[in-house]
Order: sequence, then structure tokens, then C-alpha cells
Amino acid sequence: MGRIQDALHRAEAKRQDKRSEPTQLVRLLHQTGSLKNKEQRFHMESILLGRATHNDVAYDPFEDATVSAQHAEIRQEGEFYVIYDMGSLNGTFVNGFMIRRAILEIGDQIALGRRGPTFLFELEHDYLDPAAGPGFEFSRTPPRPRAIDLDDCPDTERIPIFEEEEKQVTPSSVMNLFLFMILAGITIDVILNLMRLF
Repeated sequence: MGRIQDALHRAEAKRQDKRSEPTQLVRLLHQTGSLKNKEQRFHMESILLGRATHNDVAYDPFEDATVSAQHAEIRQEGEFYVIYDMGSLNGTFVNGFMIRRAILEIGDQIALGRRGPTFLFELEHDYLDPAAGPGFEFSRTPPRPRAIDLDDCPDTERIPIFEEEEKQVTPSSVMNLFLFMILAGITIDVILNLMRLF
């Protein structure tokens, strides 16, 4: 619990530090869960997500029961946005991979828990160009992010999760069992008695 509290204190300290303003607007487009079909915009360096009411993105504790009270944090680190799992019970997933920390790219799908609420991560560039001089304009055209090779980012952890296939009895598996029994020398009478059980 100490790591979570430390991360929360760091996030709150960053929020109160007005010296460095983020240059991009973060948009979260909610796809499922209690915030379905809603869009949220943030102009801050740290965004807290969870069921607790103090979070920037506060989920309904009844409808989104898989979300922890302090589930995840999206943090601006230089020119990148990074999502951190805050030790949640059901995990944080980016594009289907369970993560502890991952660099986000425009269009990434984030899920809070395997079957929890999902949202898309988007950026809207809305900043002043210092080279523009006194007649500045807002730039609203998002440049395409440069590709990041996650293998070159040692702190990025992605854990693939595989679902087990449901075992089914198929005609070919019954035929294979039948052939095995014949080759093993089991008599036809025993095979017929076994088939009656199914």
C-alpha cells in the first residue's frame, strides 16, 4: 500500500506545481462501463482513474465493480503519456495486454480489468507556438506520433494474457480414441460398453 500512497502523493504534488503546463489536451472516449459514450478532456500532467470520488475519472462503484478505488494513473512524462497500474486487483490492459507501465499512443484502447470499462486514449494538440510571435494561432492539427519500439523501452512491461480454449468432444476426437483403443488391443465388446456410457 505504500507504493500506491506514494504515487498518489506524487500525482497530487504534480497537480499543484504550476511551473510546467502540458501542451496537449488528453481526450478519453469511453466505450463501455458507467461512463459509456462520454468524452472527457484533461489539460493536466496526471490523471487518476478509479472508483474513489477523488479520482479525475471516477467510475460507478456498483456498475464498474472490477475497477479498484485507485486503479490507474495516466501521466505526462516529457513528450509521452504513460499509464501506470496502481496495484489494482483486476489489472490494467492496453490493447489487450496486461501492463504495469506502458507508453500510450493515440488510439490505444485501455481496459480497467479484463471485463471492466474501456476507453480510447486520444490527444488533441492545442498549444501556442512560441515561434509564431505576437500574432499567434492555436494549432489543432494533431501530428502523427512517431513510432516507438517498446523493446527499446526497458521500463515498459506488457504481459500477454491467453484465454484457455474450451475443451469440446468432436467426432474426430471420438474417432481417434476408438482407433487408439483398437490399436491398444482393447476388444470390441469393451469399446461398445464404453460408447453406451456417452
